[in-house]
Amino acid sequence: MAEEMSQIEQTLRRRAERLGVPFDKLLEHDRNAFRNSTYPTKDCFDMSLFNNFVPDSRQRTMVVTNVEILKMSGHALECAPCGAHVMVFNKYAAEDAAKA
Repeated sequence: MAEEMSQIEQTLRRRAERLGVPFDKLLEHDRNAFRNSTYPTKDCFDMSLFNNFVPDSRQRTMVVTNVEILKMSGHALECAPCGAHVMVFNKYAAEDAAKA
């Protein structure tokens, strides 16, 4: 029985294809970027804002509002990891709002 690719690997393979680079080269690039990264900095978001998902959409919206305030500071525009966290969090918050 063949193992299914993880969602992370599927995403990375799609990214490599979109960029037109071999999968192994993309992994090498990302590994080097991670090793040379200064993330997280003192300006980066407190990840507990993102990790403490709660089932109550109203409460999550309150957190998103706080994240949006931080986002307006421009940090999420300058810091790719924080920007990605905001984007993913807002995606899930929007899905919650659509279900409500």
